Amino acid sequence: MSTVDVILKEIKSLNYGDKLIIYRKIKEDLLVNHEKILTKNIEKYRGIAKNIWNRDAQEYINYLRENDRI
Repeated sequence: MSTVDVILKEIKSLNYGDKLIIYRKIKEDLLVNHEKILTKNIEKYRGIAKNIWNRDAQEYINYLRENDRI
């Protein structure tokens, strides 16, 4: 029997409150790890499009917004 199977068997024997505590801890851990992975992946691509346009990015966004409202 694997470690996961043993843990799942133990969880089945717990009351609702204890299961809820375990659920929240696992959820928190997964969200934190997921955020770290996303941040790491985003950092790889930061700045790769620098100087692709001949104007400031914020100016371009403002231009697009103005023309979208016409």
